[in-house]
Amino acid sequence: YIYSLLSTITPQKRIDGFPYNIKVVIVNDNTMNMGIYPNGTLLVNSGILARIHTEDELVAALAHELGHFISNHALQNVFHAEQVNKKAEVWAAFATMTAAVAEAYMGNKGYYVDGSMTKSVAILSSAIAAEVKESLGLKFSIEQEEAADQIAYKILELTGRNKNALSTLFKRFEEVYKSEGNWLDCYSTSDHPSIYDRINKYGSPYSTVDDKFEQKVFNVFYDYIYVCKFYTIL
Repeated sequence: YIYSLLSTITPQKRIDGFPYNIKVVIVNDNTMNMGIYPNGTLLVNSGILARIHTEDELVAALAHELGHFISNHALQNVFHAEQVNKKAEVWAAFATMTAAVAEAYMGNKGYYVDGSMTKSVAILSSAIAAEVKESLGLKFSIEQEEAADQIAYKILELTGRNKNALSTLFKRFEEVYKSEGNWLDCYSTSDHPSIYDRINKYGSPYSTVDDKFEQKVFNVFYDYIYVCKFYTIL
């Protein structure tokens, strides 16, 4: 289902000719988060699927991460430069780094990885140490977050979806922050704009609940739990 949504918003390849090979991994993590790595691994936490209520919100979240990916934000951060010239060396170094992190992290967490995954694809939850995120280039600047927001908003517009979905997505984040007592997360930090500014900048939040979407999300959870139980038995 998530792949089908990505197919409607992802270009076939970048302007520089590099292909978009996105791999979706659903992580059993209650945190409301989603993230994409420079090698195209898109992590979708179960926590975000449980807290959004329409397909357009999910597309908004996917489009935001796609914005980081197509803009090469992580690679720019790793090398502290606006342009990355030695792409072959960059990807080789990233694969090595990711493999080392993945080997230790996956061993501790006991995640199931099917045959399509490799050691170079890390299954890392949102709870991973901040210094590891920074070393992988995943600690984005406010400017990069705003750029990803703008790309997501434009994608919603170009695909004919509800543009208020991005504002609604941020409203969901605000609700989670407040319910967990993380009030400071609502305000501007060194790497994220104010959640209030993001809500107001991209439309007006709606309260719609899409029953069909809710059913599809339920199916995602059901399939995930079934696979986990099956391999636990084996």
